[in-house]
Amino acid sequence: MVADRDAKSISTETTFARDIGDRDTLRAWLLDLTDQLASRLRRHNLRARCMELKARSSDFRTMVRSQTLPEPTNHTDALWQAASSLFERSLPEELLPLRLLGVGASRLTREPVVQGDLFDGGLRRRRDGLDQAVDAIRARFGGDAIRRGGLVGGTEGGREEGTEG
Repeated sequence: MVADRDAKSISTETTFARDIGDRDTLRAWLLDLTDQLASRLRRHNLRARCMELKARSSDFRTMVRSQTLPEPTNHTDALWQAASSLFERSLPEELLPLRLLGVGASRLTREPVVQGDLFDGGLRRRRDGLDQAVDAIRARFGGDAIRRGGLVGGTEGGREEGTEG
């Protein structure tokens, strides 16, 4: 196994206990997976230039789609926007229900983002602060101590051990 800090890509996925066909439930899982991925990137001071979505149907057909990001990032919100966009435009109804869902980050870099946006109104600093606070709470109280708002109420479908790689 390659350590995250030396990897050319990082991914996280989960295999469901029962196949899931409900898109809202799948989106909740996708947000959770994206949040885990972003946290791993930050933990190793990495940023992704490319986001990947992986979906496997109940009959084992696998779909993988990727999107180049506007700039390297490890912000949960930016990665979520890319993952959500890939999900909405790339996941066909005929692939549902899913038995596996995953996200990945590739084209990794340790280079800091230097180009500021004149009109972001401090958005980058606020995203950094939010992500750092969430990471600190999880480090102190455990991974389930805090969750993104889209996950309030939990997810359905049950969780088997997911794989990371």
